[in-house]
Amino acid sequence: MIDFNNVLDKFFEYSNQFKNNDKIDIKKRHSLRVMRNCEKLAIYLGLNEEDTELAKLIGILHDIGRFEQINKYNTFLDRISVNHAELGVKILFENNKIRDFIQTDEYDDLIKAAILNHNYREISKDVTDEKTLLYCKIIRDADKIDIFNVVIEDGIENAVVFKIDDISKETVTNEIVEDCLNHKSCRKEYMKTNVDCIVVWISYIYNLNFKQSLSIIKDNNYIDKMITLVNYRNERTCSAMKKIRVSANKFVEEKLEE
Repeated sequence: MIDFNNVLDKFFEYSNQFKNNDKIDIKKRHSLRVMRNCEKLAIYLGLNEEDTELAKLIGILHDIGRFEQINKYNTFLDRISVNHAELGVKILFENNKIRDFIQTDEYDDLIKAAILNHNYREISKDVTDEKTLLYCKIIRDADKIDIFNVVIEDGIENAVVFKIDDISKETVTNEIVEDCLNHKSCRKEYMKTNVDCIVVWISYIYNLNFKQSLSIIKDNNYIDKMITLVNYRNERTCSAMKKIRVSANKFVEEKLEE
């Protein structure tokens, strides 16, 4: 159904038109890894070849709006620039660019919904079709899993939100800690420091949909790696992060045993 040699050619043809910098490179690598994560999850879920290819396509295209966002605003922050998911849908569908990647329009509505919902705190209640809902869950998990990898491998300095000379001295925000310890996806509006960002990323585990996703988190030791990104010198922050480490790892273990 989908020629992935062509998909990759068209993806790089599009992304390479933007001035190369670290942020552009990060999103290229991220998109490729998310595509592979989508494939792993689709296989885990027992999807057929056609449905697996569709999951992979959504994976490679989910962040296509990031390139124009970076080019114009030089930031990953939607709140001070543009909603990158909405921009991605506009790029793909306003001038029918989606046909560069897939010939049939049979899945257009599904692809739109999956891209639009990949970065929401929760999937929109407007998504009621079961197949569309499944693909929204796949891309959300695949994306969140790789956020850990992006921060750990590409460097926290490329992911943090707030400017500060020394992250190790920062204080973690009470509301952020409370959400995480209550096993909730942290509310980003409470973020005040870069340490808060780390806790928000860790809290992504509480919004994952599939056991396989949690297995990947455990197998890669992502929680501990995220916690130890910074040598915390603020006593209250250090104490909070120790609690979060224990709580988050226990959550994963218990979910995998269910």
